[in-house]
Amino acid sequence: MISKQVLLSLIKNPLISGSSIMLAGSFMGNILNYFFILVIGRNLLPSDYGIYSVLSSITILFAIFQSSFSTAFSKFSAKYSAKNDKDGLTAIFFSGLKIIAIFSAVLLFLLIVTINFASSFLHIHYLSYLMFAYIGIIFLISSSLPFGILQGELKFIPLAIFNFIGAFFKIIIGVVLLFLGFKLGGILFALMLSFFIPFAYLIIVVFNDIKTHTSKVVSETQYLTDFKKHSLQFFLATFGITFISTGDVILAKHYFDPVLAGQYAALSIMGKAIFYLTAPVYYVFFPLLAQKKEKGEKLIGTLILGICMVGIFSLLISLVYFLFPNLILKIFFPSPAYKVLLPYLGVYSVFIVIYSLSMLFHNYLLSIGKTGIYKINLLVTIIFILGVYFLHKNIIDIIINLLLSSVLLLLCYWLYVLLPKIRFKKLSY
Repeated sequence: MISKQVLLSLIKNPLISGSSIMLAGSFMGNILNYFFILVIGRNLLPSDYGIYSVLSSITILFAIFQSSFSTAFSKFSAKYSAKNDKDGLTAIFFSGLKIIAIFSAVLLFLLIVTINFASSFLHIHYLSYLMFAYIGIIFLISSSLPFGILQGELKFIPLAIFNFIGAFFKIIIGVVLLFLGFKLGGILFALMLSFFIPFAYLIIVVFNDIKTHTSKVVSETQYLTDFKKHSLQFFLATFGITFISTGDVILAKHYFDPVLAGQYAALSIMGKAIFYLTAPVYYVFFPLLAQKKEKGEKLIGTLILGICMVGIFSLLISLVYFLFPNLILKIFFPSPAYKVLLPYLGVYSVFIVIYSLSMLFHNYLLSIGKTGIYKINLLVTIIFILGVYFLHKNIIDIIINLLLSSVLLLLCYWLYVLLPKIRFKKLSY
């Protein structure tokens, strides 16, 4: 039986308390997003809803940049925060603004230059629809700076609010504009604002925090050198592991007929719900370990706690997918057209469990500076793509490739962590 002291210490543990805060914000945001999808799905024409889905998918694709940048900023923020170096945090903020501004300007220029091609390829005739999505992407990427700084400082309440207010303003503004007759244009405008408002909120929070401290002139040379050194590796590592969980839908769309591809996309959404429920742990896990490393504290306890939290929680939900697939299907996709997915829900959930643990080790290795794991991630991604290329007759073929790829990824991470004598030294940095 767990004693009261042990229970209190667990509750106060930053990984548990921080994850709880992030989970609360994400959970409320996800509920609002769910209702938003229900509302627009019932009030938009199928053709308009298809355009919204495509533009949302493009936004998610570009979110890889946001994730990569925020991870890099979080790494440096945790480093300076562990040393209580306010000048270092100031350098991150102002130098980061320059980096994000230049990157965003170049990206927006490229998107605008290719907008006619995108319009033709996606069969979207109103360029304003694409522009709303493009501007939203820029705000999403820009939010990586304040998000990463606050994440590195372990300030999770503003981040939980960030997750909530985006969904809140999207549904409020979107529904109002929808019923005022603006239809798809109003929905996409709301989508753009749902990225801008949270970004503005986080910038204000970080800037006000910086203003409360006197700051001398800080040499940014070393910071910029380190950032340039690691940011590309962070991006490649993030892209590699993210593609395994998102590329399956793209490949299925390519190889399957439209109906089967749509059914597989639905399966993917239901399975990834498990991953999204454990995602708050990763937001806390990465900066917490980075700070502990800077302070010279032991990391193994936090790693084991993270494995237990993610492993046990995802395994329990996976068990529900095995035992009550009809219930899961009714919650997400009650239409009879999706009943064909019942045999696959449990097996797909096993992939998600293994992938979730892989993501935990991925964050652990990045937090201690092992950015060279991008080579492992890219190698496994290539193996996954080749596997689907040769084996893609049906849904179970894709799942087999996902399972094998995730097991290989997790095995490589375990070797990297647990067997230092045969660790891939050339991949360290």
